[in-house]
Amino acid sequence: VGDPQKPPADAAGQEVQQAAVGDPQKPTADAAGQEVQQAAVGDPQKPTADAAGQEVQQAAAGDPQKPKKALSAYWLFTNKVREGVTQEIREKNSGKANFGEVARTMSARWG
Repeated sequence: VGDPQKPPADAAGQEVQQAAVGDPQKPTADAAGQEVQQAAVGDPQKPTADAAGQEVQQAAAGDPQKPKKALSAYWLFTNKVREGVTQEIREKNSGKANFGEVARTMSARWG
């Protein structure tokens, strides 16, 4: 096989830099030979890279005390009529009502 003292080379004979598997501190090279920095899994302080090598920021955890966003008119409507629509569908289908059928019926009634 190859000489263990020499770094490996790609098909064009270019030297390829390799990092130890799972070592987040050492950069590796992508297919184009560009250095790619890998962040430790689950480390919120370090940004990760997407498939194109662009830096991706992870969303910060929200404030648990922050009030929730108000429901839209459609959600208020569906919350009000869901039980009645489900009951009607169960009566028609021998006690069975699936999610899709209930959602389609509520959507049709809304519009």
